[in-house]
Amino acid sequence: METLFTGHNLITLDAIASTNSYVLEQSAHARLPEGTVILAHHQFGGRGQRGSQWHSQPGTGLTMSIVYHPTFVPPIAQFNLNLMVSVGLVKWVSQLGIADVSVKWPNDIYVGDSKLAGILIENVIKGDQILQSVIGIGVNVNNVTFSPELPNAISLRMLNGGLLNVNECVKGICSFIEKQYLRLRAGDKENLKADYKKLLYRLDKPSQFYVAGELTTGVITGVTDTGKLLLSSNGETKEYDLKEIRFL
Repeated sequence: METLFTGHNLITLDAIASTNSYVLEQSAHARLPEGTVILAHHQFGGRGQRGSQWHSQPGTGLTMSIVYHPTFVPPIAQFNLNLMVSVGLVKWVSQLGIADVSVKWPNDIYVGDSKLAGILIENVIKGDQILQSVIGIGVNVNNVTFSPELPNAISLRMLNGGLLNVNECVKGICSFIEKQYLRLRAGDKENLKADYKKLLYRLDKPSQFYVAGELTTGVITGVTDTGKLLLSSNGETKEYDLKEIRFL
């Protein structure tokens, strides 16, 4: 593992409901070392944003969790963790020779208009500190078919035309995310936010959304420091959180 600490403590599991849940259960007894990675060959109860399920096919997808101890990030700024993971994943996918990679707010990784990966971050907060951040990552690696519930999913194999080594993918992800984590730890949050903004899916392009159950056309202009989406519509820019808006 070509990292300073991420992935040095690697726990591999054959099958588990959720790698994030495994970390949180283990942490109830003793906090895992920073940089610990949990890798599951098959995850059958993965969770996504809005309470959705992450579908994982045994032996084809990559499901993992990374444990960090970002005590330097105040809880009010915890969206910075989303920034660094999203930017790290986009950079990793892009260096595989894949173009048009973006972040669909708040933290899905898209290639074109298709979903390649998803992120779920769960933080353990005490007082004014984030004691632990559990970063769940699901990537479609060697999948060639998907559930009808996922009409816009895509995999690295479908994009590159060949089988990929999942363990090598894990190494690459650990390396690219650790680099962004070190940037955040060094205080480079403004540049990190700028990088995230440039990678936003449909940035500055008219798109359709459901807002309070009504169809709305607007233009994404960025995100706030707390992770709310900035949408310009009818000459007015408003902030929306995850529960208030969704793409058509």
